[in-house]
Amino acid sequence: MYRTIFTLAITIVTFAAPFPVHTFRVFADDIQNIEVFDAWWDKKNNHCKVTFTSASSMGPATMQVDDGVPITSDQVLEVYREVKRSNFWTTYTYKFIYKDANSAVSEASIIFRNTHSSRRFQLALEKFGIY
Repeated sequence: MYRTIFTLAITIVTFAAPFPVHTFRVFADDIQNIEVFDAWWDKKNNHCKVTFTSASSMGPATMQVDDGVPITSDQVLEVYREVKRSNFWTTYTYKFIYKDANSAVSEASIIFRNTHSSRRFQLALEKFGIY
């Protein structure tokens, strides 16, 4: 008797559902690791967020500043770090030469004032494959 009621309930739910039921599979390759940094863009006090995403089956690893167009490590031609010390603080400037979406060569700077953030950013660049 319980089996009949269970079968009837499943049948009613299946046919009475007003929307289709979707199932999704998530593979380990589809999970992206995201790392976000608060920094300055091109000059002091010009706040930005730099986001790194890891490679997955959805696409290659990318680096993106704010809502700009993400770039891949293949687009980065050169990156180097400058350290400037003053009496009050130290700034760490990462200078990038890269090809933008139109294949034009562009330059940009990402600046940190915190040693720990600069080191974490450097490690993220290494994982990204450009430092």
